[in-house]
Amino acid sequence: MVGVAWRRPLPWGAICSVVAGIFCGVVLNGHPEISWPVATLTVVGVCTVVLACSGLVPSRDPHYRQRVQEFFEKLATPVSEGDKPRRGAGPYRALLNLFAAILGVVGGLFVVVSLASIGELSGRVACAIGLACCGVSFALYRHNRRRNAQTLRPD
Repeated sequence: MVGVAWRRPLPWGAICSVVAGIFCGVVLNGHPEISWPVATLTVVGVCTVVLACSGLVPSRDPHYRQRVQEFFEKLATPVSEGDKPRRGAGPYRALLNLFAAILGVVGGLFVVVSLASIGELSGRVACAIGLACCGVSFALYRHNRRRNAQTLRPD
């Protein structure tokens, strides 16, 4: 999200951020005296700092800088009426399926991550939230599938 909101971080900074987050998480996991919420916030902070620091180094690739400039110009340009998608069931259903899939993946990640601290209240809450996300995702997918079947059914 920082890369979309701020144009300075570089792609290698994103990779370094992930690697630093994994390393920091492994190190903090070896210290049981550090609580899970504190360790999580620490990892998020380390990742953010590493990504932000990559923005302090200017890119030497002029093509990359041009693509970034064009991307942010496109973000700042309003969509014309002619380019807006027509209202219809197709784009809505596709977006609903995409949302359901993303919600399911996020829910699954919550469940997997919470298993490391399932003995603590925060781990159980995270697991419950993850299961709820998966349930809502499944319900959205089924609802959308039924709507598609009703639309495609010949009268």
